Amino acid sequence: MNLYQFSQENNNEMGIHFTKEEDPELYKKTNEEVQRLLEISDEIIISIKKVEEETPLKTETKLSYKPSGKNVSTSALAKEMKISSKELFAKFEKLGLITKNFDEWELTKRGEKMGGQIKNGQYGQYIAWAENIKDIIDMSADDLPL
Repeated sequence: MNLYQFSQENNNEMGIHFTKEEDPELYKKTNEEVQRLLEISDEIIISIKKVEEETPLKTETKLSYKPSGKNVSTSALAKEMKISSKELFAKFEKLGLITKNFDEWELTKRGEKMGGQIKNGQYGQYIAWAENIKDIIDMSADDLPL
């Protein structure tokens, strides 16, 4: 088993040793559980690169926002909010905080100004957000500060 914090927060894993010949019923039940886990899991492959071009930002703001709370990954934030990571990435994209370039998510200037940070983790780079970013996720991009 992979006992890293990231895995404990983001993965469904198990470690078992047996053979099909020794216990065919256990093999069948385990195979069914693996199939169930695959069906309910989001397949997320994320590569991140900083966007250099400036994203036009609104000069008047309707909201004051200051990032606060601990920094959490997008996947951990999605889990906390009880939504899929895919859905949260789509919300961030709609707000102009991230953009997708081919198969890679990129943090925009607006995303940086809203507290997004590129972090290095055990499995490569990821985007971390201040915990209170969830307070503005359901707003429209026009209502965001900046």
